[in-house]
Parts: sequence; C-alpha cells; structure tokens
Amino acid sequence: EKVKNAEEGQKVSAAAFTKTRKDMEVIDAKNKQLEKELAEAKASGSAVALEEAVKEMAKLRTELDTAKAAVTHSEKAKAEAQAAQAEAAKAKEEAKALKEEVKALKKAAAEEAASRKQSAGLKEEVKSLKKPAVAPAPAGAPADGDAQDEEKIEKTPADYDILKEKFTKLKEMSDNLNGKNKEYKQNNKTLEK
Repeated sequence: EKVKNAEEGQKVSAAAFTKTRKDMEVIDAKNKQLEKELAEAKASGSAVALEEAVKEMAKLRTELDTAKAAVTHSEKAKAEAQAAQAEAAKAKEEAKALKEEVKALKKAAAEEAASRKQSAGLKEEVKSLKKPAVAPAPAGAPADGDAQDEEKIEKTPADYDILKEKFTKLKEMSDNLNGKNKEYKQNNKTLEK
C-alpha cells in the first residue's frame, strides 16, 4: 500500500512540477514584455501607460512568487514520496525476514515435539530395563532361577548407559530449541516496537 501511494504521489508531483515550470516560463515571458513596455512608456513620458505597466508587473511578481512556492511544494512532495517508497521497501524486507524466522521456528517446534515423543518412548524403555521381568524359578531348582535373574541384571547397566547417552543428546536438542524460541520471542518484541 505504501509503495502504491508513493508511486501515485510521484506521478502527481511530477505533473504539478511540469505545469508549474511552464507557468513560470509564461510569467517570465510576460514580465520581459512588460519591462519592454515600461521602458517605452518612460521614454514617451506617458504617465497612464507607465502606471498600468507597474500594476501589471506587481501582479506578475505575485504570480511568480506563487509559482515558485508551488515548485518548492512539489519538490518536497516528491522527496516525501521517495522516502515513503524506501520505507515501504524496508518494511517488505523485514516482513520477508520475519516470515523466514517463523518458518524456522515452526520447523524447530516440530523437531522438539518429535524429540519429546522419542524421549517419552525412551523413558518407558528405561523403566522396563530398571525393572526386568523375573522368570519364575522352576520347582525344586531355586538356585538356577537366581542365577538367571543375576544374568539379566548384569545386562541392564550397559543398556542403561546407551539410553543415558540418548537422553543427554535429546536434552541438548531441547535446550537448543528453547534458546531459539527465546531469541525469536525477543526479536518479535523488537519488531513490534
């Protein structure tokens, strides 16, 4: 909208500037003609002709001053239109950058959701490893049953270390995403200002 208004403003300013320049040329030509007539009136000693020429010149000077003011106004309007156009272009770039940032944030949010889902699955897996299923000991052979339970428990710490490593990576990802989220919110507040 700003770009459109700026372009319209430039067209109007350019048209007004051209018209004012032409008006000034006409006034200048009339002024020169009057100066000539005034000189002739002075030479001939005609008081009436001299008075009329002076009045006409005063009128032309007023018109010339008005035309000059119009030119100044036109130039100011042109500068304002150019400034508005530059501001609109800047706003457009900022909006584009914000759009990309929002897109990146959505992607990060999706990654975080997937990370949480995976984390929940790992927690369940850890629970199952912390409490391994104990097979009932066969009747008359309790010693063998105890040996089997001990064998299962010996495998648990290694599996737990793998899961712990996965948890550490997931936590790093989560912290990174949280940092990006805070940065985005701060940037958003700055843009709103």
